[in-house]
Amino acid sequence: MKKSVLILMLSVLLLIVLTTGMVFAADKDISNGYDFKYDDDFEGDLPGEDFFDGGFYVEEGKPFTPKLTLVNTQTGEIVPEDAYEVKYSVYETGEELKPPFVVDSNNIDYYPLATFTAKSGSGYTGTYKHGFGITAKHWIAHYQPFSLEGEGVEPVSEEVYGIPFVIGYKMPAGKVATPVLEFYGRKLDLKYFKVGWYEQVDTNKTIDPAKKLSEFPHKEGDYLFVITGKAPYHGQIAQNLHIDGSVDAAPEYPSQYDTSDDEPVIEPAENPIEASGKKPTVKYAKLKKKTQTIKAASAFTVKNAEGKVTYKVKTYDKKAKKKITVSSTGKVTVKKGLKKGKYTLKVNVTAAGNADYKKKTVLTTLTVKVK
Repeated sequence: MKKSVLILMLSVLLLIVLTTGMVFAADKDISNGYDFKYDDDFEGDLPGEDFFDGGFYVEEGKPFTPKLTLVNTQTGEIVPEDAYEVKYSVYETGEELKPPFVVDSNNIDYYPLATFTAKSGSGYTGTYKHGFGITAKHWIAHYQPFSLEGEGVEPVSEEVYGIPFVIGYKMPAGKVATPVLEFYGRKLDLKYFKVGWYEQVDTNKTIDPAKKLSEFPHKEGDYLFVITGKAPYHGQIAQNLHIDGSVDAAPEYPSQYDTSDDEPVIEPAENPIEASGKKPTVKYAKLKKKTQTIKAASAFTVKNAEGKVTYKVKTYDKKAKKKITVSSTGKVTVKKGLKKGKYTLKVNVTAAGNADYKKKTVLTTLTVKVK
């Protein structure tokens, strides 16, 4: 009897220990000692498309949903995704944002605030907030100056506070130098850039369009290598190049650390926009009942536009008059009551351009069939 009582007492004691341990085990507070890490393995093929200094670089026009993981900064413990929910908002105003985010020429940056809230019963408690950036604006002028490589190419350095900095390159005549642009140790594909060569005009890396060369300079002289970014890269950077019969000739380059403006100056390039009108059809049976609309993508073909695209009718069809209209976004409206027939409008399609490309307008022909 005593043995059975002892066993019963031990069982009750064990049950109490287990129960109290479960009841009083403290939930982990995510507002203290936790942070999120970026998942840098998201889809994308552009250089630099990963976590960088507090944010993401993404492809313009491509929907993007951030992948954020909540971790304990001391232990490295990863908080299960089902233990919390994440919401996004505008950092300054608190206005709610819903992914996916689309970064384009009209909305080049996002700086959302991510709010992690622990779910009830998850073993976690509290709220953690952290802001970050999403951008497609790659300002190449902020990168380190690009280098030149090739046979006989040598850097020219200048010491600043005892530290040598490359301020240009020299090479023998008759050879070819290749530009190399790096993003934190990763070589960037030059298909995203335009490369030009110019005769040196003055000491401030100023570019005279009239001095642009059609090919790599082989003759002796002082030149500028200029790289201009194409979307999603923006801006320009220049590098000095001195070509001489002897590599021992030391060129005199202006310091890129003086107070002068060493940003290259160049005219924006021609906008590569291509546009044409289509021949959409509207069913008369539907048009008799109510006004019909046609999406811009079904009415126009637009390719390679740099900058915001807008539409404006230049000439209305004489028969339809303003019963067929085109909005600034390209939506076509065909008003109720228009008779069967074929109607033609002349529509200007304009790409606004940007720092690198000029504004350009293309006149298109839109033919709307009602049948």
